[in-house]
Amino acid sequence: MTSSVATAPGGTAGAALSVLPGVLRRALGWADAHRSGFVLPPDVLEPHIQVNATLKPLGELAQLCTTIRRSTAPGTPEHGTAGDLITFAWEQVHAGELLLELLRGEPFAAYPYEIYAAFAGYGLRNEGFERLAGTLSATRGWAHTEQQANRELGLINSERRVGAAPHADADAVLGRTWLGGLSEPWMFEGPSGYALTHTVFHITDWCRFPERMPADIDVYLRAWLPPWADGCLESLQWDLTGELLAVAA
Repeated sequence: MTSSVATAPGGTAGAALSVLPGVLRRALGWADAHRSGFVLPPDVLEPHIQVNATLKPLGELAQLCTTIRRSTAPGTPEHGTAGDLITFAWEQVHAGELLLELLRGEPFAAYPYEIYAAFAGYGLRNEGFERLAGTLSATRGWAHTEQQANRELGLINSERRVGAAPHADADAVLGRTWLGGLSEPWMFEGPSGYALTHTVFHITDWCRFPERMPADIDVYLRAWLPPWADGCLESLQWDLTGELLAVAA
């Protein structure tokens, strides 16, 4: 979509764009009103606690609000609310100390690093965490952790944010992803859809560096995102539809 189409007065695209600020306000307002749902339990570091239901959603909240802060004007309600939620999330991880304890207990795990990177991208730092992370990221085990290519891109992006040397070449890893291989578009389904959206998020650092996206992949996405989104809407896959729209944006 070109900018001239996106801003055409009275056009469908222009009308759609005019709706977005209201959607942002309502969605962010909902998250703010339900912030108690992100409060970490006192025993969050115990083995029986599900990370996917506690720490990871909090990290996603921090990432989301960091992106909102970057794309909204200072002084607007959305800008202020996003900043308040980042502060709230940082308080929940005790200014990074909780993530440091997590990293000490699971030095082989990438997710504490990725959650921390969401805060580091906003300028919130913990010296102890970064000192230990620097030691761990220099190990052979860290460099040879086996994981899906799109997940490895997430770790590489986290390393960049924290200021550590990436353990692998991002372009080489991108070439191993479903998206980087320019897979046949009719092979698109749920898992590959989520893999490609996160590939875009990590390569561009949540659209902070869109120029990192290779030209051939850019052309491919522009051609096939509309039918993929239509298919997801027809099958009521609302979450994946939202991620595809984020990629389109």
